[in-house]
Amino acid sequence: MFRFILLFSIALSYAQTITLADAQKAYLSANWAEAAKLFSTVCPQLEKGKQPECVLWTILSLSQTGRMEDFSTAIKKLDSLIQTSSPQDPIYTDLYMTKAQFELYLNKYDLSVISLRHAIETSRVSQHPVLLKVCSAIEKAYRKPEVQALCLKLQPKNDTLTSISSSFIASSSSTITARSSSTILPSSSSLTQQNTISNKKEWVLQLGAFSQKENAALLVDNLKKRKISTQIKEKIISEKTLYLVQTLPFTSESEAIEYGKKIFTPLNMEFRALKWE
Repeated sequence: MFRFILLFSIALSYAQTITLADAQKAYLSANWAEAAKLFSTVCPQLEKGKQPECVLWTILSLSQTGRMEDFSTAIKKLDSLIQTSSPQDPIYTDLYMTKAQFELYLNKYDLSVISLRHAIETSRVSQHPVLLKVCSAIEKAYRKPEVQALCLKLQPKNDTLTSISSSFIASSSSTITARSSSTILPSSSSLTQQNTISNKKEWVLQLGAFSQKENAALLVDNLKKRKISTQIKEKIISEKTLYLVQTLPFTSESEAIEYGKKIFTPLNMEFRALKWE
């Protein structure tokens, strides 16, 4: 019994001496197997909010060891992590971007495009350069108009668009109501008048994508308290239903972006101008 306790104490002491920096150093040295082992040891010790990113590093390490067994484990871990993550999590786009690369490696081009599209739908502007590289790799192997359209969508836009704040949207009511309470916001009737100038309403601002409808409804209710009119749109991606929170439609992309900069940037909320479907 004493021997067991001693061995357990030694193992625990060893685990506590390993740091995230040690695992990252092994990764940067291309020592994939060692990096995967170190990340697996470190991840459970981190704060809950930091664990998903650490697990993703584990997945990336396993995928590069050159062993098909490790690659299969990486795929399973990735799918599991996606299942426990929400589209509102900053890491969500990275997960689907990684999934797209894995599927490309396996020559599952159709699935790779679906995963890439999902990553783009939940992405921030700051993530577009990396997504564009992934998209370009897929396009080289799978020359389809839909892939070209996705890559074009990720190309740098004009200065107005690239100036959008890249801070991530908060989903809880406490976060939203704590932001800039003195900001003067237009009433819903003003927004309605603004959108009736022309019958051709083609653009909306997307404020969030949620896997649970109640979370989307929570954001809509919080914005309604600030007299900001929004709507929930259901969209099926990768056989999953996403609930998209969007503004009422605008007559042009520039009009939508200007509204977003005026209304949502002071609230530290990210937004994306999209074609109204």
